Amino acid sequence: QIRPYRTSDNKIDGAIITFTSIDTLKKNQELMDGHNHYLEGVIQTVPMPLLVLDSELCVKLANDAFYRTFQVMQDQTLNTLVCKLGNKQWDIPKLRALLGDILPGKSKLENYEVEHVFQNVGHKILLLNAAQIDSAQVILLSIEDITERKERERGLQKLNRALQKQGVELQHSNTELEQFASVASHDLQEPFHIISSFLSLLAASYKDKLEPRAHELIKITQDAAGRAQELIRSLLDYARVDTGERKRESVDLKAVFRRTLSDLKLQVEECSADITCGPLPKITGDRLHLTRLFQNLIS
Repeated sequence: QIRPYRTSDNKIDGAIITFTSIDTLKKNQELMDGHNHYLEGVIQTVPMPLLVLDSELCVKLANDAFYRTFQVMQDQTLNTLVCKLGNKQWDIPKLRALLGDILPGKSKLENYEVEHVFQNVGHKILLLNAAQIDSAQVILLSIEDITERKERERGLQKLNRALQKQGVELQHSNTELEQFASVASHDLQEPFHIISSFLSLLAASYKDKLEPRAHELIKITQDAAGRAQELIRSLLDYARVDTGERKRESVDLKAVFRRTLSDLKLQVEECSADITCGPLPKITGDRLHLTRLFQNLIS
């Protein structure tokens, strides 16, 4: 610094030159510039949108991910208050208050959710996190786009509610089905009971008058009536879907096959069908249901 030297009578009689060392200041400035350059490089490589705000919540730096995500230009972002970004789409009073409390180190902004329809990119759900960078009076604000995740979660919640509603309806339907099966099985068994009883009476009353073929037909009919009663009883068991109770036993599938052919004897003869069967195992299951399965497949 150079200043004039004045005498006691206020006359300039020379100059005063002062030398001040600013080496430390320059080194500190260089370190700060290097730190800022390093920080900017790190921020630019992060795939998540990031903003650096000053103490006035003005944008000092934004990474490429921010520009790509929100489809804005640099001149529309830098040195702009965060609340004025994107036609004031970030003007959220609670967000401004939370960001204002971060400096100097008062708090952090963690997982703050913002949902908004943005001018260029449409509906977005964002998760914001912010904190002070070291001792500098700046704030690093990260912005995570969680739109797809939240929509999936909401979809799953909606689906769960629908499933719960359907579960209640299904339980109600199962109860009605069980009640219907109970009544129907009783009413349907009675005619077969009468048929079986009268066939027994017929066989006993005309034992000596009927031909052997007639007795054979009566026996076949009685067996069929008995199997029909068993199938009707199984209907009631099948209708109890909410109890989980099933009769499980060792079942010889070969025997099931032979019994099915006996039941379908008339159909087989009418169709002139030739039905053969190779080796079949014994399995654990419900005999009545397996019999019905074979009947449906073969018939």
